Amino acid sequence: MSYVFAACPPPVNVCDDGTLLFYLQLKSLQKDPMQMPLCVEFVSGEEVDATTGEEQSITICDDIHNESGINPTSYLEERGGLSDEGNDFSHTVDADFELEHISSAEITRLNSLVDEEIRNMPVVKHSEPTRIALNSIYGSKKELDFHLKMYAITNFFQYRTKTSCPMVLHVVCVDYPNCKWAVRAVCIDKVSLFQVKRFDSEHTCPIDVRQRNNRQATSRLIAELIKHEYGDPSNKPYPPKSVMLDMQTKYGIYMSYKKAWIAKELAMELAMGSEKQSYARLPSMCHVLDRSNPGSIVSYSCKENGEFKKKFMCLSAWKDGWIHCIPVIIVDGSFLKSYYKGTLLTACTQDANKQIFPLAFGICSGENTENWSWFFSMLKRSLTHRDDLYIVSDRHEGIINAVRSVFPHAEHGYCVYHILANLKTRFRGSQTSVSWKFLQAARVGSVYECEEYLRMLDVEDERIRTYLERIGHDKWSRAYASRNRYSVMMSNNAESLNAVNATAREYPICKLIEFIIARMQKWFCERRETSSSNTCRLSTHFESELVVLQAMAAVMTVFPSNHCLYFTALSVSIPLLFHLIVHFKIFYFVFGYLIMNCAGETIMCF
Repeated sequence: MSYVFAACPPPVNVCDDGTLLFYLQLKSLQKDPMQMPLCVEFVSGEEVDATTGEEQSITICDDIHNESGINPTSYLEERGGLSDEGNDFSHTVDADFELEHISSAEITRLNSLVDEEIRNMPVVKHSEPTRIALNSIYGSKKELDFHLKMYAITNFFQYRTKTSCPMVLHVVCVDYPNCKWAVRAVCIDKVSLFQVKRFDSEHTCPIDVRQRNNRQATSRLIAELIKHEYGDPSNKPYPPKSVMLDMQTKYGIYMSYKKAWIAKELAMELAMGSEKQSYARLPSMCHVLDRSNPGSIVSYSCKENGEFKKKFMCLSAWKDGWIHCIPVIIVDGSFLKSYYKGTLLTACTQDANKQIFPLAFGICSGENTENWSWFFSMLKRSLTHRDDLYIVSDRHEGIINAVRSVFPHAEHGYCVYHILANLKTRFRGSQTSVSWKFLQAARVGSVYECEEYLRMLDVEDERIRTYLERIGHDKWSRAYASRNRYSVMMSNNAESLNAVNATAREYPICKLIEFIIARMQKWFCERRETSSSNTCRLSTHFESELVVLQAMAAVMTVFPSNHCLYFTALSVSIPLLFHLIVHFKIFYFVFGYLIMNCAGETIMCF
């Protein structure tokens, strides 16, 4: 086995592990992988001397031994081997040759020893603190580049790349050749590791030149530093302004908003994959959801050209729980903030504990009559029919048209908060007065009380009554509604569900779906544990309300009139009166007396 220096015959022969290691180190310092080729001769058994039993000898160079103390780096530096222009060995290697005997099995053993030594070299990990030292080894050129950039950032200087190829990375100070700071690393053969072979650590450049800008703080490097912030959608949003502030505080990096935004997008891609990959995974994800949740309705559709169109999801646990909730469906839509945009459609209801209960989610291009009709059609197919169904939403035209066509027999009411917002902007009067009068008119249970508050609104602006009549009293008032809307006067349940998904709406579509499923699963698990520990007939919410009312009612003196009619004087505290007003929908009294009709379940104030 022998090797040849570039343009420097005769060949140098390898005889033992010392000369072999010396060759490997010389080879690792070469810029061109074609330099110093290794010639291996295989000797057949027939060539072995049969009379003496001696093995075929291999010519070696006796001058180069492990004990010679020759350092490959200095050996090459004397001959210009560390220049970027290539290694030009201008001296020939003259040696006296002698014969030594070495078997092919011994060569194999030595090769395995070298491989084992290379594999056991300590490698600087990506997560380890940044350090640059002579002979330090890195897992790849990418790892070395990351540590070099972090080293420059933490030590407040800059460098530029002089040579970069698959085998060599050579960087120098930005003020080169005035400053001698430099790092040169080469690829170790067989394992693709990079080892630092030259490190001039002293800077001789002015400090203002070193810190002129942050050329090493690229958007991709910053993305590596912040990608952990986007691993969990339940974390608070991490916008570009937070990126700018944290990079300045931790590393002294000043950047523009555009650079921070690009870093955020790259970090999200590193943490969760690209948008295109996520849409490519969506069909298989829907298939797995359908198989792992028997009874679920999971629909996915594309356009003729294969482009994503719509996605609907109603899991079996949500379907089964619908018949145990109030017959009210609250719907709302919220826009997606990922690269391809879109809209997330949400349908939910309220369970027996007055908690948000999800029913279905849909993803489409936007809110319009076509998409809402599709969503309601899938919802109607998924949920059990209930005769007393009531739907609550905002006054979006697409929702109104879709409910009219898909649920013609359902009652449709509007969110009173959206109507109130229009009243504040369109009509005169104190916003505070208009707010509480309208909300009371919407919440009271009798037509008489509703008319009383409408007359109060006439004092603020007479046009308010006309506006509300044009909308329809049955759309916003409990008193005029033909069906019970169970005190669900607003669409804030659906809006709260959208708020839970706010951060995840910036993520790729598969990550958004994974987050929704995981969050709903967490809710169901927590509620199951709470309900299993409840020994009362009522849910924990209403049981706690009864306990509070019972304590307050204990101080009241009640006088019976007959077997079902009672009355009491209002010699009670303000908190008790407030609770009576809220829970029994009493909004005025005159003489300070309550009359309770237990048979008719009514309470009157005088």
